[in-house]
Amino acid sequence: MTKKQKELIVKLRELLKKEVECNRILLNSDNNSKRGRNLILERDNFECRICGNNNLQLDIHHIKPKEFGGEHKESNLITLCKSCHMFMHCNPTLVIKSKQGISTAIKQGLDRAKVEGKKLGRQKGSKDKSKRRTDGYHKVIK
Repeated sequence: MTKKQKELIVKLRELLKKEVECNRILLNSDNNSKRGRNLILERDNFECRICGNNNLQLDIHHIKPKEFGGEHKESNLITLCKSCHMFMHCNPTLVIKSKQGISTAIKQGLDRAKVEGKKLGRQKGSKDKSKRRTDGYHKVIK
């Protein structure tokens, strides 16, 4: 075995040990655990895994939602900025099968929104109502 292979094995063992420790902390704590959150943020270098944003408003997102059997484990959690996190929850029809898939799906959606000139986020009903009135439309009740 070469020196490079030995170094690689040592690094892999360290990563595995860190992941096991992280999963132990996450599984034995509540969802709002600062220690568990910090472990995920550190792993992702304190930046959004989708757009690379490293602002102070970062969220931890479950790749597979808990409602659908997703676990509170390191392998199911990623760091997202507020915009990408909102995009994920506003587009529940996106089918995500891997970390690569989540990043591709969101980037395509964000790029499409930028091209179409759309602003991401939610508006309150009152803003929609006033816009309808200024544009001369009426609400249709079915």
